Amino acid sequence: MTGAFGAAADLHEVGRVWCNLCRAEGDTFEIARSEDEMDVMQRHSLMRHPEHEAALRAGQRYEPVEVMP
Repeated sequence: MTGAFGAAADLHEVGRVWCNLCRAEGDTFEIARSEDEMDVMQRHSLMRHPEHEAALRAGQRYEPVEVMP
C-alpha cells in the first residue's frame, strides 16, 4: 500500500530515522536506517541534548511526540 504522498515519500520516511528533539527545536538531524541506528541516535542525544539524557537518568518519563513542520 502506498501512502498519500506516493512511493518516494514512503521510502524517504521508512528509510530514515530522525531526532524529534531536534525537530521540536526547528533543527534537523536524521540518518539512514542501519543496524547501528539506535547507537548513533543515542550518541547524538548525549552530545546534542544532554539535559534530556540527564532527565531520563533522573527517572523522568519521555514520550516522543511527532512534530508537524
